[in-house]
Formats: sequence, structure tokens, C-alpha cells
Amino acid sequence: MTDAGRALSKAKGAGFVARNWLENDGDPSSQSYAAGRWPGDGGRLQVTHIGTVELVHIIGKKAASAVLDCDAQQLLVASAPLKISGCPVYDPARLRQTGAVALFAKEDGLDVVTVRDVTGDRLWSNWAK
Repeated sequence: MTDAGRALSKAKGAGFVARNWLENDGDPSSQSYAAGRWPGDGGRLQVTHIGTVELVHIIGKKAASAVLDCDAQQLLVASAPLKISGCPVYDPARLRQTGAVALFAKEDGLDVVTVRDVTGDRLWSNWAK
């Protein structure tokens, strides 16, 4: 990454959410600038190695339909539903289910940070209980 701060996968769109994520992290960057921190070439299927984990970021339904399998050393994050097994998959349904807002690859597995972890037990973060 080019510098510290939240890395966003999109340079535009979802501006309200992205702006709030950046502000809540204390990051004064614009969404476009934060997108420059995202590893990958901006393609619809981006692969990044984080330690022993291969992060595969899948953008769009067409790219999601092209992914047929995965292995335990991969972590898939998709903007469209995925119906595969064999590795951790974070698609829209799982992100809603877990309330995940950040994923970190660690030596002993995956660390998932949820809304509840960040905000505590609040009215709007109790839906996933």
C-alpha cells in the first residue's frame, strides 16, 4: 500500500458510506484517494497476497459467476452472491449476517471486525444477535 489509512476498493459510488468510514477512522482522504491504496489493478477480479492468505476481491456478477472453486488458503470477498465452498467467502449475504466491516489476515486465521466490535451494543447494531 502506498500509505496508511483505510483502503477502499472503489474510487466512486457508495460515497456516503465511504466518507463515513474514512471520517470514523480519522482519515481525511477522499474516497478516490483511499481507492488508490487498494492493492490490485482495478480489474473485476483482484488477487492480493497477505502473509499466507490469498485475498481474492471479486467485483460484479459476471466476475462472481466465473469463480467456480477455491481452497483453504484463499479468502474471497465479493460484491455479488457466491455459491462455492472450500474457503472463507464474504459475499453480501455473509457480510450482512456477520456485520463485518473489516477483515484481517493473521498467522492463525482470519480476524473479522464487526459493527458491534467497533460501536458497542447499540440499537442499530443489535439486529445480528
